[in-house]
Amino acid sequence: AITGALGMTGPADGPPTAPANLLGDYAGGSLYLVIGVLAALQHARTTGAGQVVDAAIVDGTAHLTAMIHGMLA
Repeated sequence: AITGALGMTGPADGPPTAPANLLGDYAGGSLYLVIGVLAALQHARTTGAGQVVDAAIVDGTAHLTAMIHGMLA
């Protein structure tokens, strides 16, 4: 709801429908975490130094829905 993704679901004159967990959990959270871990592993392999991976579901979902919000505006 913070990202505005719920406002894009359901009928325009009614309440939003309960979304599947695809956007927040899988795309907004897991996808960004996996890419961060892969980048950190590549960096560790190259330099020998570790990394901190910061992956937030709200940030990922907001990023993924930015294009749709732009088209709606």
